[in-house]
Amino acid sequence: MAEADDVEEVSSLMNATLERVATTISVLGLELAVEKTEAVYFRRKYKDHVPQIHLMGCAVPISDSMNYLGILLDKDLMFKQHVKEVSAKAMRVANGLSRLMPNIGGPQEARRRLLNSVVHSVLLYGAPVWASVLQYVKASVDTLRSVQRRVLLRNIRAYRTVSHTATNVLASIPPVELLAVERARAYSYRGIRGTEVMDWRQQLRKRTMREWQSELSAATSGEWTRRFLLEVEGWATRKHGSLSFHLTQMLSGHGCFSDS
Repeated sequence: MAEADDVEEVSSLMNATLERVATTISVLGLELAVEKTEAVYFRRKYKDHVPQIHLMGCAVPISDSMNYLGILLDKDLMFKQHVKEVSAKAMRVANGLSRLMPNIGGPQEARRRLLNSVVHSVLLYGAPVWASVLQYVKASVDTLRSVQRRVLLRNIRAYRTVSHTATNVLASIPPVELLAVERARAYSYRGIRGTEVMDWRQQLRKRTMREWQSELSAATSGEWTRRFLLEVEGWATRKHGSLSFHLTQMLSGHGCFSDS
């Protein structure tokens, strides 16, 4: 990586660094795959010249994004493309798992939650890196929520007409953007060891629950469900009972108990 105040200086620094890298690699008896090398130019200005980067006499193409350890870095660092890619991958996983979770019959709620965690693992990969930008990109939040809602509908055995607000409440799982932020906060505590670990994990979850409750207070959807379940943390942390197909229909107001 190279950082400078203008394009010419960036080009000079980058080319000098690449020359040293290429020389060192050659001394070690290895070869660089020049044709597989690419670069991304992160800039503050909307319009700017593109730096001229060369490696072993070949021009290195400047891309709008690049894959680094499974995370797509785009030139604006808004991670829009990354969210699209992981959402598509998570949706494929969700579609596969949906066949194992019919509304009537199939695994019980505890096992459904375990299967859903697989989708969340895909969806939230690298969340500490990109979670902070979600507040600026509503489209990315909508994309993530769409995938989460799809798998949670199977978790609670609900119809597709149930809103994402009600779906999250019934499934006892916070919205995906809040989970991403929670993971980012947890990353800052990665050096803590011993008995304190559970303490800060619990505190982070309680903070997430408070933020979720605040969002629900201002929500315009899922009104029927919110009438029954006023305090989301109490419902999410309950130690008894599980959702069945008919109980979900009653609590959501959709399906066989609807007015229609």
